[in-house]
Amino acid sequence: SWLWYDKKPYKFKLDSKSKLLGLSQAKDWNLLANYRDVTDMMNVVAFETARYIGMPNTNHTRFVEVFLNGEYIGLYQLTEKIEVDDNRVNIDREKGVLLTLDQDDGPTLSPNKYNNFFSKVYSLPMAIKYPDEPTAEQIAHAADEFAVLENAIKAHDYKLVDSLLDIPSFIGILQLHEYFYNVEIDAPRSIYLYKDAGGKYVFGPVWDW
Repeated sequence: SWLWYDKKPYKFKLDSKSKLLGLSQAKDWNLLANYRDVTDMMNVVAFETARYIGMPNTNHTRFVEVFLNGEYIGLYQLTEKIEVDDNRVNIDREKGVLLTLDQDDGPTLSPNKYNNFFSKVYSLPMAIKYPDEPTAEQIAHAADEFAVLENAIKAHDYKLVDSLLDIPSFIGILQLHEYFYNVEIDAPRSIYLYKDAGGKYVFGPVWDW
């Protein structure tokens, strides 16, 4: 979005955690430009649908008109940054993990990044979003843990799959891609999931529609 489009998206960090326009307090926020969407509604409708069907940690939206250095730059979508935080993805800071299935962040297109790997069974491009700076040991552990789920799927051991994966969130993410005909699941791109300490893999928050 930053490289190719005239209207740029932005991230910004506040000096301290604050509530913006009624949203739960945090430091980090996104301003989405939605340049390719003349209605400015696609992300919003997808987020609201995700919330309606019960997808966890779904982002909220506030429409804002943005001025940058005194110059009006347009209508933007203010929304939460996807991150581990008390008011965002609230998982254990020591043993929890936030992942994304994303071609752009994976080893092929981002070979110099320190946080990505191909999954061991299905060679999915994956990146660790939390911890923020994972060690080689943490990356190896994340790959090994995810391979347990992949092997259960490959073996059609659905009882084991159910013990490892939050099935409703998996169904939900597939439904949303069908509803909105989002072809990026095929790449894949922007598919977030997380795992709390001792918990199941959960799909979400949803992103980029």
